[in-house]
Amino acid sequence: MNQSYSQYLESDVVEKEDSVEKIFCQDFSKLKTEPLTQDLSKTLISLFFIEEDDPEIIGLINNMLNDKHKYSNMVLHILKKRFCEIYNFSFENRLLILLSQTFDSPGKAVMYGTYFAYWAKKNNKNKITLNDFCEKIFPFGLPTEEEISKLWIKQKVKCEKPEMKSDNLLDYYKATISLVQ
Repeated sequence: MNQSYSQYLESDVVEKEDSVEKIFCQDFSKLKTEPLTQDLSKTLISLFFIEEDDPEIIGLINNMLNDKHKYSNMVLHILKKRFCEIYNFSFENRLLILLSQTFDSPGKAVMYGTYFAYWAKKNNKNKITLNDFCEKIFPFGLPTEEEISKLWIKQKVKCEKPEMKSDNLLDYYKATISLVQ
């Protein structure tokens, strides 16, 4: 599934404010999905029986966002700091707990975070809930690993300028400006 450098996107794509929306997000919305794993399904069902404002949920989220705590979670840091604060939307706490168990790499957190920003803006939602996630965003499960891998490669950019530090289109804020609410 490797892509040769010659197939990477041209570097000027990082300067277009809607590049991520057109090149990445619209394709992400069409990815083939598969049902959640049994473990994730159990977590999801459990979270539906917990109130959003339950003090234990709030405490767990706070611990997961605390760099010094043993439950600190990189995925939540990426979603909250890189996406919620910049693109002006938030996640319900129960959904954050589910997402912390869903993504196994920073790259996946960035891909899904980008798509959530797109979905929130497109649907005029300031807060994405667990119900939104299940009923509207991913009603038939999550994108397959193969589909995610293909899309990851598709968003690669040629680094032809000295100021370019990443070969990932998703790392260029200017290319995501159309996602800001």
